[in-house]
Amino acid sequence: MYTKFLCRLEADLKKKRIKKKDISILFECTPANVTLIFKGKAAFHFSNFYKLAELLYEGEPDIFNRVMREFCILSDRPDNEPMILEYLMNNGYFELAEELAYKFDNPEFSPLYLLLMQRNRGAFVNKKQEMYRRTEQIKLNTNFTKETSKVMMEILTLYSFYDLNAWNVMLDLVDDVTELVLQLEDSYFKHSMLIRVWEMKSTVFMARNEKEKAREMAWTIINSGNIYHFPIISAYALLAQLHAEHDYEQSIQYIKKSLSLLEVVNKDFTIKRVQLEATHDFIRLIHNDFNELFLSDRAEVCHYHARLEGKENQDKCLSILNEIERKRGELTSFQLYYKGICLRNQALLKVAIEGFQTGGNLFYASLIRSLASDL
Repeated sequence: MYTKFLCRLEADLKKKRIKKKDISILFECTPANVTLIFKGKAAFHFSNFYKLAELLYEGEPDIFNRVMREFCILSDRPDNEPMILEYLMNNGYFELAEELAYKFDNPEFSPLYLLLMQRNRGAFVNKKQEMYRRTEQIKLNTNFTKETSKVMMEILTLYSFYDLNAWNVMLDLVDDVTELVLQLEDSYFKHSMLIRVWEMKSTVFMARNEKEKAREMAWTIINSGNIYHFPIISAYALLAQLHAEHDYEQSIQYIKKSLSLLEVVNKDFTIKRVQLEATHDFIRLIHNDFNELFLSDRAEVCHYHARLEGKENQDKCLSILNEIERKRGELTSFQLYYKGICLRNQALLKVAIEGFQTGGNLFYASLIRSLASDL
């Protein structure tokens, strides 16, 4: 199958009149080595294949994505495995990534990506310490010999601190992790790890209410190219939140852009879609715009009823919040804010603001304080 795949690729190169000499320049090797690669007698490194597919299928995203998926499935080189898993994760092919992580059974990489997949699916949403515990467990039980796996381990450590809202600890570690990333040899993996670091930095800057730094970092991610879909989706969502209070129209444009990109990447990624739809609804509702709401998130359904007049709406809001509190044991700061709006209770609004401050989210503490003053 791999030989047939290479033959089809070579035929496409001939149609586009791309010569082996051109490919050798792209790969920084000799034309003779290119010939060996296409005969399956020399290594086809992931980053080289990626660069070639970009050149060959420029302006043809569907063909590009199909060919990349085929290469990920057919490649049997262990040194390509981390890049394959990273590519699939970046582009929303989670089921295939999980399948290949088990197939590779790589003791250094497979557990890291399987843990990341669990996190992305929301397995630790109500267990904030679980990601940290699992990460430390892998760190203690694994002998990391490759620089790529060491870097990925550090990235997961950053995610675990992110889940604990340990913003200051994250910023202390980010520069050290960045230095490790810059020493990586593989161009695709290096750039992808940098994007992950930038994504976390942008979120930390927003939480610390350092809006300009957060905005700059978000645009750095967006301008990095269209190959890192999920970080770019998150970057537009972050920009939407930063503009939510003072530039409503721009904010809505950003969150719509984020949602439209998600549709292109993966139509079945429910958790991320609900999160983005909740952000979209929150932005509309704080401006008392009740049009085009998704109401796919139960907390935003509460928010919706909290902002409407009448006892029936109040009862619906409180009923849902009471059910959430019974299941979770407590309400989040957002949900306390919605309850405060519903009851027009300044004491509850103050508790919500204090909850954001205690959790280290100074951006939302400031935003909710401003919004509460208008009630």
